[in-house]
Amino acid sequence: MSGNPLTPSVPAGSPASSARLRRSEEAIALVEGMISDAPRLGHSEIHVEARETALTVRIRARGVLADSLRLPPEVSGPVLRRLKTMTGLDPEGRGPQVGRLAVAAGRQVSSLRVSTLPIVGGERVTLAIGSAAPRTADLEAAGLPRDLAQRIEDALEQRRGLLLIAGPSGSGKTATFQRALRLLNDGARDILTVEQAASGAIEGIGRTKVGPGASLTPEAALRAVIGHGPDVVGIDAPTDRETAKLAVEIGRNDALVVSTIEARDAVGAIARLREMRIEPFGLAYALSVVVAQRLVRRLCADCREPIQAGRNAALLGLDPGSVVYRPRGCATCRESGYDGRVGVFEVVRIDEGLRRQIYFGGDDAVIASQAFRSAPNLASSARKRVLQGVTTIAEAVRIARTDTDLE
Repeated sequence: MSGNPLTPSVPAGSPASSARLRRSEEAIALVEGMISDAPRLGHSEIHVEARETALTVRIRARGVLADSLRLPPEVSGPVLRRLKTMTGLDPEGRGPQVGRLAVAAGRQVSSLRVSTLPIVGGERVTLAIGSAAPRTADLEAAGLPRDLAQRIEDALEQRRGLLLIAGPSGSGKTATFQRALRLLNDGARDILTVEQAASGAIEGIGRTKVGPGASLTPEAALRAVIGHGPDVVGIDAPTDRETAKLAVEIGRNDALVVSTIEARDAVGAIARLREMRIEPFGLAYALSVVVAQRLVRRLCADCREPIQAGRNAALLGLDPGSVVYRPRGCATCRESGYDGRVGVFEVVRIDEGLRRQIYFGGDDAVIASQAFRSAPNLASSARKRVLQGVTTIAEAVRIARTDTDLE
């Protein structure tokens, strides 16, 4: 699939654009071009919605979702069938489906996760774009400060334990998960993974695909994997109690486990496992480190401009006179004011005090207070990014958990 000269956005609702794109072949070529160009342009998601009135396309770039195309409704059927066919889905299927597609952008190959969903009045297709493999295994390259990266590297040196990487969808946790596995992939350790998003082979790592379209459930795959006696087990976001329980047992008794989990922050990741009714003793003595991360938009270094923080400075615990930066826009950043996204992290090392809190059912506030006595939480890490001129106050406030986190 190649790029298309029509890829630049066509104004939504433009009569001229609707007339020009009335033919299905042109609409298909345009949508395909947008997909092929997405990795190069830094797009992270493409949303295609087919309704009775129109086919609309929205693109998420640098964390912001915006309208890109509005096409006549008669092209909806051909476009949706083409999207499903090229991603291995049933072109006539009307229920939810999940597929994958690899897209080459220069020397980099990106993996697209394609999900379909029936909606009132039509159907929606979402394409989530991610790198099939990080270009580097260096944790600091992901934005981790040296001291926090060292906490993770120390945990990765252990023979047993559970290292959790938490974040909501789109937070970059899968990339950090892969970086951690690549750090471990030194040829001296046997590494097996159980992943829903496994696509492509990685030399030195045995990857097992689970989930929709796969022959194994996550729990069955994990039980099969542990029978091979690996040194390291990677798990992609366990969502059921039995898989999570087994992951904790493996981390406590058999191997080093690296796992992602859907949660807003590190304390939320612990709470999520407790909600799954994981046995407190096992959880307390399996956990070694919990990483939580979010992504904020990075200010363009060529055009950002310093200003004095205004009234919203208090939202981040800053003095109103603090010097911060705002976006302006230039040719380098295509007038957006931003240049990609950067990670903001918190890394909690589970010490004996935290083990006791987890074992005896300490509440989230007490665990958070103890966890961040000597380490930055997401909010304070984001505040530092603001003062460094990396991002804006608005971006930092967006990822803060609560106002109390900013104290």
